[in-house]
Amino acid sequence: MFGFGKKQESVSCSKCFSRLDYLGSGFGPGISIPEMEQWHGNFCTKCRTVYCSRCLVLGGPTPCPKCGEPTVPAQRRYLQTAGIVR
Repeated sequence: MFGFGKKQESVSCSKCFSRLDYLGSGFGPGISIPEMEQWHGNFCTKCRTVYCSRCLVLGGPTPCPKCGEPTVPAQRRYLQTAGIVR
């Protein structure tokens, strides 16, 4: 699937409400695999909260500040399940 002309949904941090940068799907310009689309942040599947890089250190052990459970990258497949994106 090609993502040309597709308007990207915005995702905001649950703590500070700043918008997360959209990173795409990582497969090159114009190529989009919806489930792999990602925003620069992490998501807690238990609390259904999103965190930006200022509110949660990314790239290492990243427990949720609210519940302590591990977080996952803010990918569409997780955010869609929580109803954050379509």
